[in-house]
Amino acid sequence: MGNTSQRRAILAILSAKSGEHMTAEQVFDKARLKFPNIGKGTVYRNLNMLADDGVIMRVHIPGEPMRFDVNAAPHQHAVCVRCGDIIDISGLEREEIHRMVGAEGEIIGYSLVAQVVCNKCLAKE
Repeated sequence: MGNTSQRRAILAILSAKSGEHMTAEQVFDKARLKFPNIGKGTVYRNLNMLADDGVIMRVHIPGEPMRFDVNAAPHQHAVCVRCGDIIDISGLEREEIHRMVGAEGEIIGYSLVAQVVCNKCLAKE
């Protein structure tokens, strides 16, 4: 399996689980079902290449392994404190951050991870 086909396979795994923010280990486990000889290093390397190229997004959740999001459009995340699901959220506008930083400031990057109780967990109560 060539490098490009490996990236396509990894991207297909992430896309099939759209909305799920998978760890590299989870992607590796899924990739091995289709490509038993794929190496863990290959999966990690290709995930990082896809993220570096802006095709997918890295999701940093404090205290958790790195996750990857097939939705590379600018957005933030919420994590349910009960079940651990990660939910895409939007609405934090770059313009608001520019106002906070001021005309001379430069946004290098930002990340917001809101802690929530998701609708599924609320429905169980």
